[in-house]
Amino acid sequence: SVTEAEELCRVAATTGLPTAVNFTYHSLPGHRFVARLLSEGTIGRLRHLDLSYWQARQGMPGAPVGDAILDVGAHLLDLATWWADSAGAGPITSIAGHDDGGTEKGVRIWSALARTTGDALLAIGADRLAAGWRNGMVGRLVGDAGCLTLTFDTDVTEVRLARFGDGAAEGVAQVLEIPVELAVGYRDFPGFHVDRLVAALRGQIDFPDFFYGLRIQRLIGASNDAVRSRSWVDVDIGRS
Repeated sequence: SVTEAEELCRVAATTGLPTAVNFTYHSLPGHRFVARLLSEGTIGRLRHLDLSYWQARQGMPGAPVGDAILDVGAHLLDLATWWADSAGAGPITSIAGHDDGGTEKGVRIWSALARTTGDALLAIGADRLAAGWRNGMVGRLVGDAGCLTLTFDTDVTEVRLARFGDGAAEGVAQVLEIPVELAVGYRDFPGFHVDRLVAALRGQIDFPDFFYGLRIQRLIGASNDAVRSRSWVDVDIGRS
């Protein structure tokens, strides 16, 4: 809960010890590459982010009870926050949401709209009934100068870039090669990610900490409030 996250931040501030939250996508090559391209201003000012998460898991026989917002929505809100920060679009300030109403297997489909302080518009969705998808997502980030598209599913990653005037007046999307320093194979990823978590706890690399985690927890709370009230809900963007 938000209250529990705030308490963790209070303890972290008191001890002064490094902290880390296991946001896995901060170690994946394609997602890190997108963040880098955004920070370099590759597509200009971020105007629109469309990000969807696709799984078939809750359509499988004997699937356990789950919740799309807590199980995968947290990762979507993390990515939206991370990439908006990288692009200089600012934090999410308000959110509206809707879900499939829930079943005995929990909420399986969830979607949200959001705004940032830099006037970027975000469309976010999670669907755990999507046949053919293992653990994938599609993200499109539209800026004044171009568009980035990430397609990901477990062991498949593709990043495309289109910029106005490249190949045609409207631009032509080209596949970008993942930089060598960001590349990591599917089988090597678990150890690579754990090493990054350890490095974060040693204060050696920048990685989501408890204070960042609190931002995401507040977004989850605001999204749940928005689903219940069927209205826009303001998000607390304070640090603690």
